[in-house]
Amino acid sequence: MRARVRLEVRVFGSLDQFSRVINITRRGKVAYKNVEAKFRDGEVLASIDMEGKAEEIEWIVKKMSALPEVISVESHAMTLDLEDPLTEVFLP
Repeated sequence: MRARVRLEVRVFGSLDQFSRVINITRRGKVAYKNVEAKFRDGEVLASIDMEGKAEEIEWIVKKMSALPEVISVESHAMTLDLEDPLTEVFLP
């Protein structure tokens, strides 16, 4: 299953802490459509639009959430496409 998702990430700290989040996204096998970051009062607020397999996006979210400097990670599905509808709907 392929998905297009926007991740909203809040990170405590500065550019060093945010770069660890970016390093995790680099390891994911997804395509990036847009990245925006705002630095405000000791926090980084980032929006990352990505497209790829749902499992890869879940992996990225799980790894980001495990970082101690990450305050929150929210994912918002933009689109969802089944690669093989019969297989994906009927098989676990």
